[in-house]
Amino acid sequence: MLKEIKLMKKTKVAFSALGALIGIGGAYATTHQVISGKVDINTYNWYTPDGQLAFRSTILPARSACPELVGYVCLRGTAQGIPNVTLFKR
Repeated sequence: MLKEIKLMKKTKVAFSALGALIGIGGAYATTHQVISGKVDINTYNWYTPDGQLAFRSTILPARSACPELVGYVCLRGTAQGIPNVTLFKR
């Protein structure tokens, strides 16, 4: 009987530790999402500040297409189902 109680306590501790690991992993996954990986797969329609369609691509090529104007709006990206993006030249 004493062995069974010890085994039950060990099993309870093991499941508690497993639950804690799952909870910590879930919390980490929701707060530390890699945005750069997601951004690369989303294709946007890129518009100039005056509203003319410039081209269609992901964010990385759009960043390299911006002129060297510091602090000005360079391009605005729109895509269905995801938030719009505005690129400023650094």
